[in-house]
Amino acid sequence: MKKISLVLFFAIFFTSCEQEIENPDLLYEQKLVIEAFLFAGETPSRILVSMTKHPLAIMSGQQFITDAEVTITVNGKSYRCETVGNSANYLCPELIIEAGQTYHLTVRYRDMVATATTTVPDITVDSVYYRTEQINEFWSSWTRVYVYTNLSSKNPFSCYGFNVITYIDNNGNEQYNYHREAMFLSERKNNNYTSNVLVKIDSWTSNSNDWWLNNFRDTILICDPQMYDYYWTRGNNDDNWDLFGSGSNPHWNVRGDGIGLFIGCIRKEIRIKKQPY
Repeated sequence: MKKISLVLFFAIFFTSCEQEIENPDLLYEQKLVIEAFLFAGETPSRILVSMTKHPLAIMSGQQFITDAEVTITVNGKSYRCETVGNSANYLCPELIIEAGQTYHLTVRYRDMVATATTTVPDITVDSVYYRTEQINEFWSSWTRVYVYTNLSSKNPFSCYGFNVITYIDNNGNEQYNYHREAMFLSERKNNNYTSNVLVKIDSWTSNSNDWWLNNFRDTILICDPQMYDYYWTRGNNDDNWDLFGSGSNPHWNVRGDGIGLFIGCIRKEIRIKKQPY
């Protein structure tokens, strides 16, 4: 929220540098700020609503709104979400999120209305496998392992995995510079959408970890592709999973009198089922 306020401040500064600001509401449109993630197989338990701040206001902690009217609608049936006690989270215990379903959010507060729509991915894990690479250096050698999974769906999706950055050294050899966690978008192939996701990178100095490879399991996060749109427009090289981290013009999927995200996700457990190729 602080960085959103700073962006609005600079917008006012550069468009009114020759004016004396007498009206504190000059060039400022108040918006609801919504953070809501739905997970397949769970009830909605973390929906947060707050308000943008005036760019000339004193910066302070985020103030959440606990008396908004928050409704989630699916298949024509609406569910009212409420806060409990002193919590700022809106809960919807009567609704169980299902993969493949489309959900509509409506938030009403005073004379403001914000809406959003998301589809929870319905994903098939087609395969999980790994490959190894022997690294030989002057002072030591070790094995590096890369664990992958192939995912598919009838609808587009995005997923959270690793992005490996490579470079060519002075001898013309490909080297691995670093890797980072990143969001990837599925690709359309025939009537399906697929993605080959790098799940984990690890290294060791002996072959005693074959048991670990053959018993590997992990959980991968797959989201509505609108999460991909937000992720790659929020800022430059920002790898933290921070909803309001940085960026001057992120792609929110909340519309109307609001900004923010309403995103459907699914967690998939993966286990290695194939030997290395």
